[in-house]
Amino acid sequence: MFENDQIAFQARQEYETGLDFKQPRIKRWQKIEDLYFRKTKPALKGRVNIPLPVMSGFVETLLSKIDDPPLINFNPTEEADFKKAQKVNAAWRYESSSTVGRWSIKDLDVKKLAIFSGRGIFSYYAESDPTYKSNLTAVDHYSFVCDPMGGAELEDHRYLGQDDIFKSKLELINGAKSGLYDGHQVEKLINSVSTESKNENDNKYQNKANRFSALGLDNQLYNSAGDKIYNFIQWGTTYQGKRYYLLFDYNTGLWIKCKPLKEVFESELWWYASYATHRDKAIFWSPAPAEDVEPVAEGMQILYNQAVNNRQRQSFGQRAYDPHIFPDPKQLEFRPDGLVIAKASEKGRSIAEGIYEFSTPEIKGTIDLIAFTDSFLGTKTGVTPGAQGQSEKDKKVGVYYGDLQQVADRLGLLSKSYSQCWADLGFRYYQGLKEHLKEPLMIKIIGEKGVEWDSIVRDDIKTKNDFDITISSSSAETQADEIKKKQKLDWLMANQQNPIISTRWKTEQGMRVVGFDEEEIRVAMDTQNEGNQEILSEAATENQQLLAGKEVKPNRGATTGHIQKHLDFATDNDLKIEDYQKIMAHAKSEIPFAQENAIRKARSVLTTPLGSQNIAQNGSNQPLSAPQGQIYPNTPEGTQQRSQMRVPKIIQTGQLIPNPTM
Repeated sequence: MFENDQIAFQARQEYETGLDFKQPRIKRWQKIEDLYFRKTKPALKGRVNIPLPVMSGFVETLLSKIDDPPLINFNPTEEADFKKAQKVNAAWRYESSSTVGRWSIKDLDVKKLAIFSGRGIFSYYAESDPTYKSNLTAVDHYSFVCDPMGGAELEDHRYLGQDDIFKSKLELINGAKSGLYDGHQVEKLINSVSTESKNENDNKYQNKANRFSALGLDNQLYNSAGDKIYNFIQWGTTYQGKRYYLLFDYNTGLWIKCKPLKEVFESELWWYASYATHRDKAIFWSPAPAEDVEPVAEGMQILYNQAVNNRQRQSFGQRAYDPHIFPDPKQLEFRPDGLVIAKASEKGRSIAEGIYEFSTPEIKGTIDLIAFTDSFLGTKTGVTPGAQGQSEKDKKVGVYYGDLQQVADRLGLLSKSYSQCWADLGFRYYQGLKEHLKEPLMIKIIGEKGVEWDSIVRDDIKTKNDFDITISSSSAETQADEIKKKQKLDWLMANQQNPIISTRWKTEQGMRVVGFDEEEIRVAMDTQNEGNQEILSEAATENQQLLAGKEVKPNRGATTGHIQKHLDFATDNDLKIEDYQKIMAHAKSEIPFAQENAIRKARSVLTTPLGSQNIAQNGSNQPLSAPQGQIYPNTPEGTQQRSQMRVPKIIQTGQLIPNPTM
């Protein structure tokens, strides 16, 4: 217990050091936020200070070019791990989907934060209580604190963590009961923290409050709403050469969880991953894209407001008057049909001599200067007018693709560090599977026969070597591929009739280039089970019912694929012998129905114009032929005999042959 107190004391000092170190960067981020939210600054009397959407336009345009979620591939390092890699890939796709983990929207959140701060930060961990679950979180740069001398790579940092980890009193009590938190420490914390200090929802500098104030909001007024909460710091530190995980309260220094990191994460890796938009090996808090725009955005705003103020002075300029001619100056203010007393005639002077207007020269070149500045901004940042959707109507396609290439090359600087970050997350995901996956997880695999359902278990994750991880991501990279896609399409069209190139391969490549995903391609090319996804789903349902001990009648709509689904399930899974025999017996009972359905389908094909010309279904465009020396007459019997040639061996013989040759 004393050692834990020492570790917590050290962690609190580290947090203060890291927080103080990044304060100069925070002041810069807040200026950028003011420009983004178009915060109106005070102006002198008679002048305007109109905020322009320059920063917001830059941020949103840049975000639209890099908003694609990453695609992670776990690649086997040995041939024996090919199937395992497929399953891990399928598990990733399932857990990161928009209906489960919603990782694509979290990735978008981090990208936007990175545009402001130069740093995108994720937190990842897996859990298995009560069931397996993976968790990915976007971390605000205001909340994250790290070792000032740690450099660009978080794994090189001696300490790191984040504040704004909120827990209610009930969560603390339940966590203590379950053993998640130390019960004695929780009791001390609840008794020592006053009601006034519980609801602080920011660090000691109240840095996040700037976002609210820029929008005219005051979050401090509403801190007391809802349940009383405690603001914790989640921290990782190195104490006497060993890594530790802590959860502690900053104000009191009390910890409620303090454990060696290996007891929390077997890999002993920090649970954070990060990327830099302007990577510098020695500096973690490196510059941000928005910082490149900040002085230009301010300059454009100054130019615009100077022009508006100049026009106001011209329209509502200052004047001088002679009181001998105009004794009541109030009458000089404009009024409809107004009358003004003038005494100029008494002294023989003209009424025009009683008014003098101070002239304001027009500011010239403002529009040209703003246009130049906007063009300069696009050149230096990559967010050109073309990238924002503004393009000349007569611009040729080749020039347009060239513009996309230039923008993509510039924005591609963002993606190198980004890809490495997601590779780090992929590795942590794989480690989380190995540590926490205890029950089978159903997954959808894209195989040679189309979409197949399977399960991933602990044995599927055990490999001699870790998987190689590759990343493809961002619409900027996609735009960079537009030229390659165009070249591929041109080549495919030119070689459409080339006999030495596989027709199937050309079709698949064409579908990929135009945007079909792998699952759509597999389904489209699955001619064996074309239109039979429903009957395959019924086979999967029957398998589950048989394992549950239910009585299942033979399916009258059974097909080759339906029966093969039973065989694959029986042979690919480690079933009890009685369950294996039950599924095999059920599959055998469906063979007569599959035979009838196959012959009926063949007959229907032969009655079509294509079938009447004896064109084979295998795509080879060769006429059907009988075995050597045998002729099938053009009679109903002959038609049935020809149809039988198309029926796979499993249907012809009535024998159950796992993975039969078709």
